[in-house]
Amino acid sequence: MTQAQILQAIRGRFRTLVETPQSLVVVQDNGPGPTAPTAKWCRLSVAPRSKTRLTVGPTPRWEIAGDVTVNLFVSAQQGEAVMLAIVDAIDAAFSGQRLTGPQISFGGVSPVGGPSLDGGWFARVVRWSYRAYAVGAA
Repeated sequence: MTQAQILQAIRGRFRTLVETPQSLVVVQDNGPGPTAPTAKWCRLSVAPRSKTRLTVGPTPRWEIAGDVTVNLFVSAQQGEAVMLAIVDAIDAAFSGQRLTGPQISFGGVSPVGGPSLDGGWFARVVRWSYRAYAVGAA
């Protein structure tokens, strides 16, 4: 399994279970914010942390660990309930969940610090870990 496959699986799950149902605009982690006015948006970042060889032999098994971080932004006039509904959707989609193809397991979704006001935006950061497993050459 490649880093690109891991990223695609995580972004696909986020799109299906959070972005679409919450009508959330998602921007790339290395891109600018939304170009059109929107009431809520986020920046999704998937960052690999380590790659560990679990077995030896001609077809080794690998564990690839990393973190997913979501910076959420909701119009300050909408209030905390809208933000918490998005956080709940992320939590339900990822905390303790396991994908079978590709094989990825997720840790618990946790807030990073408290909410804050950033210009006209109510902002919050959430993060969770992932572990992906691959068989074969590195």
